[in-house]
Amino acid sequence: MQTLLKNSSPVLLMILIGSSMALATTGTITKVSGKRAIVQFEGPVKTGDTVTAGEATASDPLATLTDRKNSLAYSVGFSSLSVGGTTSSSIPIYAQYNFIKTGWEWGIIGGLNIANTAGTSGTGIALGGIAQYDFKPNKPGTVLMPAAYGKLLYATTSNGGSLVTSGSGASVGTGGGTASTSGFLISFGGLVDYFLFSDRIALTANLEYLTLNLSQPTSTTISGLAGGTGFRVIF
Repeated sequence: MQTLLKNSSPVLLMILIGSSMALATTGTITKVSGKRAIVQFEGPVKTGDTVTAGEATASDPLATLTDRKNSLAYSVGFSSLSVGGTTSSSIPIYAQYNFIKTGWEWGIIGGLNIANTAGTSGTGIALGGIAQYDFKPNKPGTVLMPAAYGKLLYATTSNGGSLVTSGSGASVGTGGGTASTSGFLISFGGLVDYFLFSDRIALTANLEYLTLNLSQPTSTTISGLAGGTGFRVIF
């Protein structure tokens, strides 16, 4: 039987049946809305019974909910950047570990980048940090959470062609040998976490503007838009 209880944190419920007989039983909270809760009782109850709420215990499903403190995320992105008049497409695959605080998050991010420039493929790695501002509290009960972030990564890339200067940028030619580039990647963007199926797993999508400052073998700046999607596990 279900009983509607006006209380913010009831767990152990004492059911007084009749005017001269008291019977104690345990109820399970099945739904909470504000200060109202629907409770499922195992013992016999009837209309008119008096219900008294005791202190919360570990058996209360709500008592097991804790703050979101850390997260591990995986994402796949896509970018199409202009490199000295040549389009460079890349697919970054990132893993990210975040420390969650009230309104803010920061963490470590790293991953693999697969790029194609002028028909020549290359691979690279990146490692750095991220700082994030949450527009809504990242806590149990938040379903849709928008945020803004900034990232700083050190990236290296190698490919099978030769890197040549073309105007103010760099492009990959068809010469022999292996060309390597490295530099700092700075990006600013926004994201949305959607806790659709669980309070601990979110679908995520992001859009950012990035700038890659290459320091070798030649000084080059590459910039453009990039986006991605993935999932995030909270613990």
